[in-house]
Amino acid sequence: MSVDTIVQLLHNPKAGTGKRSKEKLLNALAAEGWSCTYSSVKEDNWQVDPEARIIIIAGGDGTVRKVCDKILDQQLKPVLALLPTGTSNNIAESLEVNGKIKSIIRSWQFGEGKRIRVDSGDLNNASFKSFFIESAGVGLFPEMVKNIGNKKLKKNRSTSEKQEDSLKALYETSIAYAPQYCDLQIDGKDYSGYYVLIEIMNISFIGPNIMLAPQASLNDGLLDVVIGRAEDKEKTISYLYNKLITGKDECPLQIIRGKHIQMKWSDENFHVDDKLVQVNPGSFTEITSRQNTFTFLHYKHK
Repeated sequence: MSVDTIVQLLHNPKAGTGKRSKEKLLNALAAEGWSCTYSSVKEDNWQVDPEARIIIIAGGDGTVRKVCDKILDQQLKPVLALLPTGTSNNIAESLEVNGKIKSIIRSWQFGEGKRIRVDSGDLNNASFKSFFIESAGVGLFPEMVKNIGNKKLKKNRSTSEKQEDSLKALYETSIAYAPQYCDLQIDGKDYSGYYVLIEIMNISFIGPNIMLAPQASLNDGLLDVVIGRAEDKEKTISYLYNKLITGKDECPLQIIRGKHIQMKWSDENFHVDDKLVQVNPGSFTEITSRQNTFTFLHYKHK
C-alpha cells in the first residue's frame, strides 16, 4: 500500500455483540501496516471521505449497505474491504470473507490482491426508489421482519442466538402465513399466481445466513428469483424447520434467473435488504440488475 493512499475505516461499534472496539480494530490494522482515518457510522453526520481510495467497513450487512448508499449518492468509486463483525454477514460470506479479523487484514494485498466487481439491484415503485446488494422481496421475509420487530427479545444475546431467533421467527411465520397473489413477469414471461415468498437475490444468502440461491453470482448481470408458490408452503415449512433443527440448508424452491422483473404484490410489505418498506398494495414495482456497481477487495485465502 502506498503511503499516499488514503484509507478510511467506517465502523459500527454496535454490530454483532458490540465487542469490536475502535481501538482494537485500529491496532489490528496498524499491526499489518494500515494507517486509517476513522468514523463511526453511529455518529451523527458521518461521511465517506471522497478522497479515500480504500474504505474498510467493519460491521454487518446493514453497515455495508449504509456505506454503499453514501458511495452511490456521492458517485464515488473506492475499493471496499470488509471486516465482518455483524450477526449474519451475508455479503461477506458471499465474497468468501470470513475467519479471524487478523487473518483477513493480513490477507489484503492492495495492488496485488484480487478485486471483485459486484452488481446491485435497482427498484422503482411509485412509493420509493432504492437499490439492494443482498435481496429484495415479498411474502415470508418482510412478514418475519415485521413479526420479530414486535417481539421482546433478551438483551446481550450472542451472534448465534440472534441468528436462531431470526430463523425461528421465519419458521413460525411460514406456518401462519397465507399465500398472496402476485402479478409477476420475469424477462417478459408470466409467472403470476399465489405465493408465500418471492425473493430477488443478488447474492446467495439472505436473513440469518440462509443460502436461498446457492448458484447466485455477484457479477453476472443476472438476478436469481426464488419463488415459493402456494403449493410449496409445506416444503417451505419443512425446509426452514430442518435448517433450524439440523442446520441443513438445501433450498427446495424454484429459481429463475433474469434481468428484468415486474411485479404487483397484493400486500403492502416489501423488504429491501434488511429494511422493511411499505408500498401501495397492487402497485407496480420494477426491478433490474445494475452491473459492476461496487468494487470489493477479496479475501485471499492462504
